[in-house]
Amino acid sequence: LSVSAVARKFATSRQTIMRVRDEGSRSVRP
Repeated sequence: LSVSAVARKFATSRQTIMRVRDEGSRSVRP
């Protein structure tokens, strides 16, 4: 497992988390 692969996986997972948090906060607001 290369460092670039781990970095890419971490970046994509972080993007997904940020997207879910953004959608969640947006749905909570009226």
